[in-house]
Amino acid sequence: MPRLAMGVRQRERAESMRLQLATVDPSAAYTGLGLATAVGIYQKVVLGRFVLSWFPQLYDTFPFLAPVYTVTEPYLRFFRSKIPGIAGFDVSSIAAFFVLDIAGNAAASLGCEIPADLEERLQRLEVAKRQQACM
Repeated sequence: MPRLAMGVRQRERAESMRLQLATVDPSAAYTGLGLATAVGIYQKVVLGRFVLSWFPQLYDTFPFLAPVYTVTEPYLRFFRSKIPGIAGFDVSSIAAFFVLDIAGNAAASLGCEIPADLEERLQRLEVAKRQQACM
C-alpha cells in the first residue's frame, strides 16, 4: 500500500510541476514542449541568421554555421520575393519575425485550457457589472 500512495504522490507532484510550467508557458499545458517551443526556437535561429548577415565572412570562416543558412533560407526567401529592399536594406526580416511571433502566440494559445465553469463565471461577471452600473 505505501508504494501505491508513493506513486500517487509522485503523479500529483509531476502534475503540479507541469501546471507550474504551464503558468510560465501556456503552450505547455496540453502541447507539452511542442509547437510553441519549436516556433520559438526557429525564431531564435532566424534572429541568429539576421545577426550573422552583418558578418558575411563568418559563413566562410566557420562552416558549422551552414545549417543555420540551410534551415532559414527557404523561409526568408519567401519574404524577400514579396517585400523589396528599401535603400539597400533587407526589411523582409521584419515581416518574417512578425509572422513567426503571431505563429508562436497562436501555438501557445492552442494549449490554453477552457475552464469547465466558464458560463458560471461569465454570469457572475455580468451580475457584478449590473450591480456596479446600478450604483
